[in-house]
Amino acid sequence: MHDTQQRLGEDKPRPSAPLRVAQYVRMSTDLQQYSIDNQTVAIKRYVDQRGMVLVRSYADPGKSGLDLQGRPGLRGLLNDVLGGQAPYEALIVYDVSRWGRFQDIDESAHYEYLCRRAGIRVIYCAEPFENDGTPLGAVLKTLKRAMAAEYSRELSTKTHLGQCRFAEQGFHQGGPAGLGLRRLLIDQHGRSRRLLQAGEHKALISDRVVLVPGPTDEVCLVQRIFHLFTVDGLRSTEIATLLSTEGVATVRGGPWSHCTIMDILKNEKYIGNSVFNRTSTRLKSKRVVNPPDLWVRKSNAFPQIVAAEMFSKAQAIIQGELSRRNDDYLLQSLRQLYERVGTLNTKLIDAEPGIPTTKAYAWRFGSLNEAYKRVGFFPWDGRQKRQAATTSECPNDAELLASLKHLLERTGRLTAAIIDAEAVMPSSKIYEWRFRGLTNAYRLIGYRPRSMQSSRGRRPSRRQDTF
Repeated sequence: MHDTQQRLGEDKPRPSAPLRVAQYVRMSTDLQQYSIDNQTVAIKRYVDQRGMVLVRSYADPGKSGLDLQGRPGLRGLLNDVLGGQAPYEALIVYDVSRWGRFQDIDESAHYEYLCRRAGIRVIYCAEPFENDGTPLGAVLKTLKRAMAAEYSRELSTKTHLGQCRFAEQGFHQGGPAGLGLRRLLIDQHGRSRRLLQAGEHKALISDRVVLVPGPTDEVCLVQRIFHLFTVDGLRSTEIATLLSTEGVATVRGGPWSHCTIMDILKNEKYIGNSVFNRTSTRLKSKRVVNPPDLWVRKSNAFPQIVAAEMFSKAQAIIQGELSRRNDDYLLQSLRQLYERVGTLNTKLIDAEPGIPTTKAYAWRFGSLNEAYKRVGFFPWDGRQKRQAATTSECPNDAELLASLKHLLERTGRLTAAIIDAEAVMPSSKIYEWRFRGLTNAYRLIGYRPRSMQSSRGRRPSRRQDTF
């Protein structure tokens, strides 16, 4: 009898453990419905109704959804999932757009796929469909991702048009004020509120920002720079050297250079003009220099701290110097630097006194690489490596192998990092392209790396994705 009761007790189904889940929440600055609190409340209600247990949270408050940069919450989530350290079986997200409003809609799909591949189920608690892998769910998710990307594009366009409209009215549209100027916060009626410090932004959407003269010592310094350039006849590099010798600090605390002086001499805000949209960086894309016909200019938007006549004289001197510096002068200066140093890059050129800046070379010759090419210097990187590897501009096979063998004799071993660290020889990519792999190049000079000698019979290690 007792044995029968014991067997019947064993046949009763045991209660299953509750599903352990994590949550990911993100909010940029778009809509209140996507606030962190609202997402958290919706997810908690979903978890409680289904008897789940929330064991971990990942959050990115106030983070843009256009890319993965600056999102420690999502990066931590992916590292836990891919590293096998996730103490949960499912991830709950408010909706599809919380992964991000990526312009490439496959990016958010990729992050969801990484979770599923690691055995973590992804649940959307606010979507009207189940994320169960059915064709209908896949179509709806793709549509939602496209809608999220389009929302970002429309919002970027509207924001840019609004900035242009306010710039036409003379309001400052972002960026530091600069030496001798400060940002003043005003209300919708034009009444002054207070000066904004570095890193501060307006809090009310109805407020505006204008530029006003800063401390007297900074204003006098700007006026002195213009006087040294237009009256005393000093060049920009000479002014930079003079100020550095006197111990005068820049507005950001860095060193004075040709570029910092020219940025002051060419900026119209010192005569009270507001110029907006000279460059564009929209939707986390690369910075684009816009043509002058797209600039938004408002004359006499701010109080001027430099006389218009002195500013015009400075621009005439700058244009005159550019016109006098013909191609031969520019290339000769660049060639002399190359012959003295043995290599070229933007930092070397801009730091060299007495020669034009990289911007001047790029403007005159179309690109900095074109100027490099005319003086016989070829930076072996990127697409140019692959293009030059098949032309006469790149050393022939014998020269490439001789350089590689000489490097081996000097260092005792070869790796891609060792080759790329040599500024006077082509990079490892050139060898890979020319000889169909570094291994073949090594073989031709009689070198066999230790990794190749001991790799027989060894199973390849499994690579772990990290973020």
